[in-house]
Amino acid sequence: MVISRNKTLILIFAFMLSMNVGAHEYTTTEYQSEYQSFKKKCDFKKVDRQDFSRLDSNRVGWVVNDSQCKGYFTQAKFDKTVKEDGHLYFNADKNTMISETDISFLKGNASLSYKDNRLFADTICYSKHKSFKSIFVANKKVNFQKDGLLILADTAIWYANGRGYFNNTFYRIKSSSNKGLGEFWGQAEEVWFPKKNKISFSNLSISNCSFTRPDWVLEATNLSVDNITNQGFAKGLWLRLFGQRVFYIPILGFPFTSERQSGFLHPTVGYTSDGGYSVSVPYYWNLAPNYDLTTSLVYFSERGLAWKGLFRFITPKSSGKLTLFNVFDDSAFETFKEETVPEYENSSNSSEQFLATSLSNSSAYRFFFAYNQSYTLSPKAYLNLNYNYMSDDYMSDDFTQVRAILPSRKLPRNFSLNYDTGYIRTEFLLQKDQVLQPLGQDIIEGLFSALPVVSSRLQYFSKDYPDIQFDLFTSFLHFSPLDSSLQKNSSQENINIDGDRFIIDPVFSIFNYKPWYRGTFKFGFNASYYDWNNQNTDVASDNHVFVPWLSYEKKAMLSFEDSYFSFSLQPRLFYKYIAYRDQNNLPVLDTYLPADNYQNLFRLNRFVGHDRIGDANSLTMALETFWFEKNSGDLIASFDIAKNYAFRLHRVCSSDDCQEDPQAIHNFSPWEFKFSLFKGNYSTDFVLSLDNEFENSNSIYSDLHYSGANLDYKIYYSSVNYLSLFPMDVTKSKIIGGTVKSRIQENLNLEAEVQYNFDDQTSTGFFVGLDYTSCCLNSSIGFQHRYQGLDANGDKDYQNSFIVRVYLSGFG
Repeated sequence: MVISRNKTLILIFAFMLSMNVGAHEYTTTEYQSEYQSFKKKCDFKKVDRQDFSRLDSNRVGWVVNDSQCKGYFTQAKFDKTVKEDGHLYFNADKNTMISETDISFLKGNASLSYKDNRLFADTICYSKHKSFKSIFVANKKVNFQKDGLLILADTAIWYANGRGYFNNTFYRIKSSSNKGLGEFWGQAEEVWFPKKNKISFSNLSISNCSFTRPDWVLEATNLSVDNITNQGFAKGLWLRLFGQRVFYIPILGFPFTSERQSGFLHPTVGYTSDGGYSVSVPYYWNLAPNYDLTTSLVYFSERGLAWKGLFRFITPKSSGKLTLFNVFDDSAFETFKEETVPEYENSSNSSEQFLATSLSNSSAYRFFFAYNQSYTLSPKAYLNLNYNYMSDDYMSDDFTQVRAILPSRKLPRNFSLNYDTGYIRTEFLLQKDQVLQPLGQDIIEGLFSALPVVSSRLQYFSKDYPDIQFDLFTSFLHFSPLDSSLQKNSSQENINIDGDRFIIDPVFSIFNYKPWYRGTFKFGFNASYYDWNNQNTDVASDNHVFVPWLSYEKKAMLSFEDSYFSFSLQPRLFYKYIAYRDQNNLPVLDTYLPADNYQNLFRLNRFVGHDRIGDANSLTMALETFWFEKNSGDLIASFDIAKNYAFRLHRVCSSDDCQEDPQAIHNFSPWEFKFSLFKGNYSTDFVLSLDNEFENSNSIYSDLHYSGANLDYKIYYSSVNYLSLFPMDVTKSKIIGGTVKSRIQENLNLEAEVQYNFDDQTSTGFFVGLDYTSCCLNSSIGFQHRYQGLDANGDKDYQNSFIVRVYLSGFG
């Protein structure tokens, strides 16, 4: 064996390759004992403690830039590329002969490498222990690297078989998994390997924020990380936010990878005016790679103990989730019943009396259930299942956990099977939703279920005649009233009916846009058949309607340019003829007349749904304009104006008096306007429906949006003069609102949102709060005020909530 001074020494230690670390975990006491036994032989001088809070950024591999974190870590680079071939490599400015029985020295830019381990220091000495262990002791400017681990230390003792001990350190950890959570760094009094692939720290700090200015730091008395499972376990933790200790955790387990693992998730704390303070402690169960479970124990100061569970699963053909929420004994709900029932049980309104009785019989043991699943039968066929259950009609108002799943006053319950070949799409649907009828809110009646509905859409065109297309829509519906405590107690004759409806709607379309005088010509018919029974009177009825129709639409684009702008002018004509058929005797199951707007003038059927086919002999005339910036091609502004003339007044309506349809009284429709403007950071939209006398607007929407570097806001106004969502009684509204996000300083923003209804003079809701976002911290605090409806005394009822959220990147 030849050793060349100032050259790389290559030594093969066969006995080191056969070493294996057993189950025994080495402690700091054992490491320190061995270090002291070799310290005198190595003749290291005492090294003063180094202040790593003032480490040179270049030494730890921190590169400063203008990113959100103001920098990033880089892997240290070295001149020599060493193969991981099981050999032990040495290099130093000066060295001694490697001895089998005495101390060997590497001094001056000393380095050694063994497999994936790299050790650098000012001085490294080597000795073979009496138990035939190969030990390396490093002193001054110690730099150790293994996989994604970097340790800078004053002194170190290291074993080539994978163990080691480091004193007074700065460290950086990067997950070895491809799904790692990034890089963590910190300082520790001691770092050691209890066994291979496991590392421990004492009296440490850890963070993954900016190295130069961390928003949060965790301090702990002990931390252990398993490099195989990428799982961390810590004791005696303090959370520092912006340098101040704010929260203590005695024990915490967490992953150093984004791969799913069982364990406790971060708790949530909240407050609402009707539920008081709440604390939720979730636990995550990693049951298998394709399904998991999250259970949460929740305590409400005003309502008592609750439990929530979320089960998720996924297979090659199916996916779904099951949500459970249970309040064991809701004391606040009992108080609500005691205060509310006496106010309504003697009401002159029979519906309110019935709802008061239902509320009185509701249990304080409250339960919510939601199940969703989708299944792929083949590349062309799939099915969906959605079922929800609630023990009473008030849970979605009382609990945000439920309201997040059910934002509307309906419990969806449906099953659908879909088949799509590209030319034909078929759906089989079973739908029997439940209407929620809480006291103090508008009563909803007249909604129907579908048990079942079978619909099909066929689209066909020939390659020989690409300008001709045939579409066919068919639908069969068996209907009955939706589940609701009021449906079977209603006196309205058109509410409690069940029966069948069949519809066939073929459409022939001819397209040709090449010659300027040609457009799109369509013709077809709608045939419908009804057979129903009135449950109140036990009277059976049937009816059928055949409605032929045709339409023609033409667009012509004219363009003009100058040095700066490009202008396009598009006249647009739309004629339609729909034969009149008396449909007043038909039930209304899923149909309503929407509010006037620009796009509705170009719809064939002015109704949404299938129970009314609006008669028409009318012409819509529109002028659409567009301004573009010539160089960039960006849209600067657009303005559209349209009006419809009915050669014959409308006679098909959703009500007996047709008051919801202006063209049942006047030949001309309201004027319809659309305007959009984009200028720098500003944009605005304006949509207006204005009557023929230019005095009253039937509907209007306007907004102004500004988006800048430090300020983003939007102000909007919406007004609907009439909106007949028959048979739902929807409150007419004139709403003004706005949102704003203002940058107070770097990473800190003010956020606010407000909405006010002029019709009933209520603030439907507002939120104001602060949001702080950096590369490692996302937190917000705010106050929310939400209008819920009228209480038992007819007074406006609001829910007030404080919202506090803190998210530490990497830990949750």
